[in-house]
Amino acid sequence: MVYFLRRFGRAFYNFAVFFSFIMNFVLVIVLIVVVQQIFMIKNGIAEPLIDGLHGSFVGLNDAVIVTQIPVNDSIPIDFDLTVEDNTVVTLTDDVVINNVPAVFFISGGGGTITGAVNITLPEGAQLPVSLKLIVPVEQTIPIAINVPVNIPLEDTELSPAFQELRLLFEPFVLALDNLPSNWNDVPSFFFDSLNGKVNLLRETDASRNPWPLRNSRLPQTLTPSASDTNTSNPVNTLTPEPEQSVTPQPVAPNGTPNDDPTAVPTATLTPYPTLTPSMGAN
Repeated sequence: MVYFLRRFGRAFYNFAVFFSFIMNFVLVIVLIVVVQQIFMIKNGIAEPLIDGLHGSFVGLNDAVIVTQIPVNDSIPIDFDLTVEDNTVVTLTDDVVINNVPAVFFISGGGGTITGAVNITLPEGAQLPVSLKLIVPVEQTIPIAINVPVNIPLEDTELSPAFQELRLLFEPFVLALDNLPSNWNDVPSFFFDSLNGKVNLLRETDASRNPWPLRNSRLPQTLTPSASDTNTSNPVNTLTPEPEQSVTPQPVAPNGTPNDDPTAVPTATLTPYPTLTPSMGAN
């Protein structure tokens, strides 16, 4: 029994040593492969990913929403309009005023005659009057307009969230930018580290200008069509661009340039149509 246990222990020991050697050998090979590809991983995967996320959050914070919102609604109006003014009115028909008291004086000292007369105001006569009345107004006014919208996101409640995300990725951006990008930079980086001259949080071009498209993007606005009379439903229409004629260099069948001017082919390039938003009628 003791002899069996000794043989089992020796066999297990040999297996453990062999297994440990194999595992260490595989780990060394993997480490060598990873070290050889470390700069490819840094320059091609890690740095573009981190810099892209950091710059995208900066761009979102600096973005401006520029558009037009179509408004099609009706507004009820109910109020009393007070009118007070001196004006001139024109009679549209003859107006008869009956039993108007009148006094007639007889010339030459003949005395006076008191009585009543009927007065007729002719059609078209103009009378100065003083207006003072209350006009009830009760109506529904339709509204159909385009409201321009210009909303900077940095002035909204989204800005603090974008700022926090930007500050979260900024240390990684600085560290990746300050690390060596190839094997030629490793010796100088190593000696600078020993001398305490390496600062992984030093400001770089990527941190100073994380969103290079900031000044190159122009706001796009929606222009309604001139023929639209109702702007309740926006409709996107496809407007093809004019065709462009392209004259390529003549090529012979063997692939060499052809000097024969009569053999010049003519090609027509038709670009894809562009999407022009407009406001269509119901």
